[in-house]
Amino acid sequence: MTTMFNRDVRCASCDAVSSQTLLGSTNTFGAPDLDLRPPPMKRETMNTWVQHCAKCGYCASDLSTRQGDLTLMLLADYQGVLKDERYPKLARYFLAQAMLNEGTLSSGWSRLRAAWCCDDAGQRDLAAECRRSASRVFLKFKAFEGEEAITRCAVTVDVLRRAGEFDQARALIAELEAVKLPEMVGQILRFQRSLADQQDVSCKKVSDVK
Repeated sequence: MTTMFNRDVRCASCDAVSSQTLLGSTNTFGAPDLDLRPPPMKRETMNTWVQHCAKCGYCASDLSTRQGDLTLMLLADYQGVLKDERYPKLARYFLAQAMLNEGTLSSGWSRLRAAWCCDDAGQRDLAAECRRSASRVFLKFKAFEGEEAITRCAVTVDVLRRAGEFDQARALIAELEAVKLPEMVGQILRFQRSLADQQDVSCKKVSDVK
């Protein structure tokens, strides 16, 4: 069962107090997507993963703390992201959060979460755009040692494939296969290559791997 509750939060940027929805508890049923988007019920809690201050536009996982470079909020590009109605509202919050954390891995994850919001809204082109920008971040941190780095590279393969960047996805698969991989990761990469060869951009779950 998922539980949420509202709490007044003071913005670390402008000191305004606003009611924010927080996650109390949740659980999951089934397998995650290949890009690690969690299964239900946790996947329906994205509205609690980023908070937005309506007064100044600050977006963060917790408005009461300073996260990233808040001076970027003064730029027209930042405010433009928040006003870009092509994107679902929640996607805009994730994209704004990504801007404040530019140059960090977290900005890539925020862009990927924006893609998930676009998926839910049926905005395939915008979802692909978000994935391309997420992949550019992840590729800057490409590494082939350690479970976390290898998992992130495997996620990046899925991000590239779903954005239609099949050549880049296959190239990254080849790089990964040149190092020692856990058997499950190897199976996922073989599955991803098959999907890329078929130019399949559909969402696949870990349980779909064969």
